[in-house]
Amino acid sequence: MFLAALHGEYDPDVGEVRPWLYGIATNLVARHRRTETTRWKALSRAAERDWDGHEDPALNRVLDRVDAARFTGPLAGALAALKQRDRDVVLLIALGDLSHAEVASALDIPYGTVASRLNRARKHLRAALGALKEDIDG
Repeated sequence: MFLAALHGEYDPDVGEVRPWLYGIATNLVARHRRTETTRWKALSRAAERDWDGHEDPALNRVLDRVDAARFTGPLAGALAALKQRDRDVVLLIALGDLSHAEVASALDIPYGTVASRLNRARKHLRAALGALKEDIDG
């Protein structure tokens, strides 16, 4: 943010510095969110592609990865479809390995809000992945 502010064209005649800096921060956060959502959606589309498998034993690891990718795309799509606040909680717990209390502290929200957001996100993710799991099991 500081680099963006240094490269910006602040005009003291327009107003205070503080709103100008908040505007820069807001634009940077919005850009990051758009990039993150685009990345999740791209991952979802890439994993949906059909891959031709081979029966060569040397390619078993590759086939295992491709099989796992069947979940990667739908999971990425389901994560992209979550509200940002719910996705933040899921990713901090699942990837960041943070506790509920640590997530509450990091996001500056009550402990109970972490639990409710996680519960809501899990329901959404289960529903999104449920059809795929039934297809694989069936």
